Amino acid sequence: GSVRRVRAVPMQTSSVRAEIDESCETLIWITTGIFLISIFLSILRPEPTLAVCLFGFYGAHTHSKGAVRAFWVYLLVSVLIDALWLYQYSALQPFTWEQMQQMTRREQVAVALTAVNVLYKLVVVGVSVRLQMLLGAFEAAELQGDRPGDTSAAGGTSNGGRAASGSLAAQDASAKV
Repeated sequence: GSVRRVRAVPMQTSSVRAEIDESCETLIWITTGIFLISIFLSILRPEPTLAVCLFGFYGAHTHSKGAVRAFWVYLLVSVLIDALWLYQYSALQPFTWEQMQQMTRREQVAVALTAVNVLYKLVVVGVSVRLQMLLGAFEAAELQGDRPGDTSAAGGTSNGGRAASGSLAAQDASAKV
Protein backbone atom coordinates (compact mmCIF):
# COMPACT_ATOMS: atom_id res chain seq x y z
CA GLY A 1 0.00 0.00 0.00
CA SER A 2 2.68 2.55 0.92
CA VAL A 3 4.61 1.92 -2.29
CA ARG A 4 1.63 3.05 -4.35
CA ARG A 5 1.19 6.15 -2.21
CA VAL A 6 4.87 7.11 -2.53
CA ARG A 7 4.69 6.75 -6.30
CA ALA A 8 1.37 8.62 -6.54
CA VAL A 9 2.58 11.70 -4.64
CA PRO A 10 5.45 12.62 -7.02
CA MET A 11 3.07 12.16 -9.95
CA GLN A 12 0.61 14.47 -8.22
CA THR A 13 3.24 17.16 -7.53
CA SER A 14 4.62 16.79 -11.05
CA SER A 15 1.15 17.42 -12.47
CA VAL A 16 0.84 20.50 -10.22
CA ARG A 17 4.30 21.57 -11.41
CA ALA A 18 3.17 21.16 -15.03
CA GLU A 19 0.05 23.25 -14.32
CA ILE A 20 2.24 25.91 -12.68
CA ASP A 21 4.54 26.02 -15.69
CA GLU A 22 1.59 26.27 -18.08
CA SER A 23 -0.07 29.00 -15.99
CA CYS A 24 3.20 30.94 -15.80
CA GLU A 25 3.57 30.78 -19.57
CA THR A 26 -0.02 31.93 -20.08
CA LEU A 27 0.48 34.75 -17.56
CA ILE A 28 3.65 35.89 -19.37
CA TRP A 29 1.98 35.93 -22.80
CA ILE A 30 -1.13 37.81 -21.68
CA THR A 31 0.93 40.21 -19.57
CA THR A 32 3.15 40.89 -22.58
CA GLY A 33 0.04 41.90 -24.53
CA ILE A 34 -1.12 44.15 -21.69
CA PHE A 35 2.37 45.67 -21.49
CA LEU A 36 2.47 46.42 -25.23
CA ILE A 37 -1.01 47.98 -25.24
CA SER A 38 -0.03 50.02 -22.16
CA ILE A 39 3.02 51.39 -23.96
CA PHE A 40 0.77 52.87 -26.62
CA LEU A 41 -1.78 54.01 -24.06
CA SER A 42 0.94 55.88 -22.14
CA ILE A 43 1.33 58.13 -25.18
CA LEU A 44 -2.39 58.99 -25.09
CA ARG A 45 -3.11 59.22 -21.34
CA PRO A 46 -1.52 58.52 -17.93
CA GLU A 47 -1.07 54.76 -17.65
CA PRO A 48 0.22 53.03 -14.47
CA THR A 49 -0.02 49.48 -15.80
CA LEU A 50 3.53 49.26 -17.14
CA ALA A 51 4.99 49.14 -13.64
CA VAL A 52 2.33 46.68 -12.47
CA CYS A 53 3.24 44.26 -15.28
CA LEU A 54 6.72 43.94 -13.80
CA PHE A 55 5.22 42.14 -10.79
CA GLY A 56 3.58 39.65 -13.15
CA PHE A 57 6.77 39.01 -15.12
CA TYR A 58 8.80 38.61 -11.93
CA GLY A 59 6.22 36.35 -10.26
CA ALA A 60 5.93 34.09 -13.30
CA HIS A 61 9.68 33.80 -13.86
CA THR A 62 10.54 33.11 -10.21
CA HIS A 63 7.34 31.23 -9.29
CA SER A 64 6.81 33.72 -6.46
CA LYS A 65 3.36 33.43 -4.90
CA GLY A 66 3.73 36.85 -3.25
CA ALA A 67 4.68 38.61 -6.49
CA VAL A 68 1.79 36.95 -8.35
CA ARG A 69 -0.62 38.04 -5.60
CA ALA A 70 0.71 41.62 -5.70
CA PHE A 71 0.38 41.56 -9.49
CA TRP A 72 -3.30 40.65 -9.59
CA VAL A 73 -4.22 42.95 -6.69
CA TYR A 74 -2.45 45.94 -8.29
CA LEU A 75 -3.93 44.98 -11.65
CA LEU A 76 -7.43 45.16 -10.17
CA VAL A 77 -6.57 48.64 -8.88
CA SER A 78 -5.46 49.60 -12.40
CA VAL A 79 -8.79 48.28 -13.77
CA LEU A 80 -10.56 50.62 -11.35
CA ILE A 81 -8.34 53.48 -12.55
CA ASP A 82 -9.19 52.59 -16.16
CA ALA A 83 -12.92 52.54 -15.35
CA LEU A 84 -12.60 55.89 -13.58
CA TRP A 85 -10.75 57.34 -16.57
CA LEU A 86 -13.37 56.03 -19.01
CA TYR A 87 -16.23 57.36 -16.88
CA GLN A 88 -14.81 60.66 -15.72
CA TYR A 89 -11.96 61.84 -17.93
CA SER A 90 -12.33 60.33 -21.39
CA ALA A 91 -14.04 62.18 -24.23
CA LEU A 92 -16.77 59.54 -24.11
CA GLN A 93 -19.19 61.71 -22.12
CA PRO A 94 -22.07 60.88 -22.33
CA PHE A 95 -21.56 57.21 -23.13
CA THR A 96 -23.40 57.07 -26.47
CA TRP A 97 -22.65 55.95 -30.01
CA GLU A 98 -23.10 59.53 -31.26
CA GLN A 99 -20.51 60.79 -28.77
CA MET A 100 -18.11 58.06 -29.92
CA GLN A 101 -18.46 59.26 -33.51
CA GLN A 102 -17.80 62.90 -32.50
CA MET A 103 -14.53 62.08 -30.73
CA THR A 104 -11.21 62.64 -32.48
CA ARG A 105 -9.37 59.60 -33.81
CA ARG A 106 -6.84 59.91 -30.96
CA GLU A 107 -9.63 59.90 -28.35
CA GLN A 108 -11.28 56.90 -30.04
CA VAL A 109 -7.99 54.98 -29.99
CA ALA A 110 -7.47 55.78 -26.30
CA VAL A 111 -10.97 54.57 -25.41
CA ALA A 112 -10.70 51.43 -27.56
CA LEU A 113 -7.24 50.46 -26.25
CA THR A 114 -8.36 51.07 -22.68
CA ALA A 115 -11.40 48.81 -23.16
CA VAL A 116 -9.30 46.03 -24.74
CA ASN A 117 -6.68 46.34 -22.00
CA VAL A 118 -9.34 46.08 -19.28
CA LEU A 119 -10.58 42.82 -20.83
CA TYR A 120 -7.03 41.40 -20.95
CA LYS A 121 -6.43 42.51 -17.36
CA LEU A 122 -9.56 40.74 -16.14
CA VAL A 123 -8.52 37.53 -17.94
CA VAL A 124 -5.00 37.63 -16.49
CA VAL A 125 -6.37 38.29 -12.99
CA GLY A 126 -8.17 34.94 -13.24
CA VAL A 127 -5.01 33.22 -14.46
CA SER A 128 -3.01 34.88 -11.65
CA VAL A 129 -5.41 33.85 -8.89
CA ARG A 130 -5.29 30.26 -10.17
CA LEU A 131 -1.49 30.39 -10.34
CA GLN A 132 -1.29 31.75 -6.80
CA MET A 133 -3.40 28.82 -5.56
CA LEU A 134 -1.24 26.33 -7.47
CA LEU A 135 1.95 27.84 -6.06
CA GLY A 136 0.46 27.65 -2.56
CA ALA A 137 -0.44 23.97 -3.04
CA PHE A 138 3.03 23.24 -4.39
CA GLU A 139 4.68 25.01 -1.44
CA ALA A 140 2.49 23.07 0.99
CA ALA A 141 3.49 19.79 -0.68
CA GLU A 142 7.16 20.81 -0.47
CA LEU A 143 6.87 21.65 3.23
CA GLN A 144 5.25 18.28 3.93
CA GLY A 145 8.23 16.57 2.33
CA ASP A 146 6.35 15.27 -0.70
CA ARG A 147 9.26 16.21 -2.94
CA PRO A 148 12.08 13.91 -1.80
CA GLY A 149 15.61 15.10 -2.47
CA ASP A 150 14.45 18.41 -3.90
CA THR A 151 13.80 20.48 -0.78
CA SER A 152 17.31 20.65 0.68
CA ALA A 153 18.51 23.16 -1.92
CA ALA A 154 15.27 25.11 -2.05
CA GLY A 155 16.79 28.27 -0.60
CA GLY A 156 14.77 31.18 0.65
CA THR A 157 12.89 34.13 -0.76
CA SER A 158 13.44 37.78 0.05
CA ASN A 159 10.47 37.69 2.43
CA GLY A 160 11.83 34.73 4.40
CA GLY A 161 9.71 32.00 2.80
CA ARG A 162 10.90 28.92 0.99
CA ALA A 163 11.70 29.35 -2.66
CA ALA A 164 10.09 27.04 -5.19
CA SER A 165 12.64 24.55 -6.51
CA GLY A 166 12.62 26.13 -9.97
CA SER A 167 13.01 29.68 -8.71
CA LEU A 168 16.10 31.83 -9.05
CA ALA A 169 16.58 31.80 -5.28
CA ALA A 170 16.67 28.01 -5.30
CA GLN A 171 19.12 27.99 -8.19
CA ASP A 172 21.38 30.39 -6.30
CA ALA A 173 21.16 28.26 -3.16
CA SER A 174 21.99 25.05 -5.05
CA ALA A 175 24.96 26.76 -6.75
CA LYS A 176 26.37 27.69 -3.34
CA VAL A 177 26.10 24.13 -1.99
